[in-house]
Amino acid sequence: MNPSPEISAEFERYENGSKAEEQALIAGLAEKIGLLQHINRDPRTGRFHRGTHAKGIICANAEFEVFDVAEVNPGATAEEISTVRQGFYRVPQRYPARARFANGLSEKGNDKKPDERALSFSVDLGNGARQDFSMNSAYIFPIPSLAAFNFVFMLSLIKGARAGKASDEAKKYLKSHLKNALSMQTLRKIPEGVRTLSNAIKVTRRKVLNFRQTGYWSGTAFRHGDRDAIKYAAMPCDGEVLGRPPKDAGLDYLQKDLRDWVNVQARPVSFDFRLQILDADKMHLKGKKYPAWQWVEDPTLNWDEAGVRDFLVGRLTIPPRSISDDIDDPAIFPMFDVTGNSLPEHKPLGRINRGRAIVELRSRDNRA
Repeated sequence: MNPSPEISAEFERYENGSKAEEQALIAGLAEKIGLLQHINRDPRTGRFHRGTHAKGIICANAEFEVFDVAEVNPGATAEEISTVRQGFYRVPQRYPARARFANGLSEKGNDKKPDERALSFSVDLGNGARQDFSMNSAYIFPIPSLAAFNFVFMLSLIKGARAGKASDEAKKYLKSHLKNALSMQTLRKIPEGVRTLSNAIKVTRRKVLNFRQTGYWSGTAFRHGDRDAIKYAAMPCDGEVLGRPPKDAGLDYLQKDLRDWVNVQARPVSFDFRLQILDADKMHLKGKKYPAWQWVEDPTLNWDEAGVRDFLVGRLTIPPRSISDDIDDPAIFPMFDVTGNSLPEHKPLGRINRGRAIVELRSRDNRA
């Protein structure tokens, strides 16, 4: 396994102050992901799905336009425009892109089941370079730490075992690791565990009516140039609409709705892309301030509630008749990777992203 990447002094801290402890947590998470993939594999073919967002159900060819930041943010100061206009967002330009919509769970299930929804897209910068983005239909990422992430996936493994789906390998792992896993429920970890489960319930109960009128947020932070940190969001140009699925909705109604809209009715789908720039001196939650690294390392801290202004920087457009059936062809829709496919000035930040870099690699290896 590749070691956890080095961290930035301004925006990051190793979990519990220990690089070795963080690497052990990431290794445990990668192992649990592999076991979950084994439990949730296709019963007919034995094929592994992704460790999370297993139901990546629809992909599309798209376009991403970088706007003239000064023009589309008329109230911004010259200093703000200079801060926003970095890296990928410096020059107005149109790029070809690929987009994928998905559910959040580690198993393929009914679209009517409460869950996070996801939008990932990749911008082709030319000469083999890409800039990838990944977002969920929740304002925050609900899990505050790698330890909590391990706990959540251990609960998923236990659920699979109780349902009779766990392999002998998974059962053996559970038996040998359950005591350590449940140590999160010591007095010191109870608040974090409760907060994680509470956050997870909130974000998965958000009633998404369709993929095309849902807002998506990065949840975790990313570098912006050589001195700033950001979060980003994609907001539907038609306005966000929440609601229950129709009574006659089928197992794949989200896919059907998007396919009918784009390919049958030949209508486009567009999302305005916005950035929030971290300013720890001005941000606070319920009167409490946090250092810059904590706003980055704890993705459950809500930047929206902290009063962070956002800036319009671009637009993702899925044109008519662009939905593709080639979602499993890596030559057409390569795997999204915000760590491996980011410009240096837009690299991911924080422990969840450091863990994701390694866990996603393990997930891809398992599927291969």
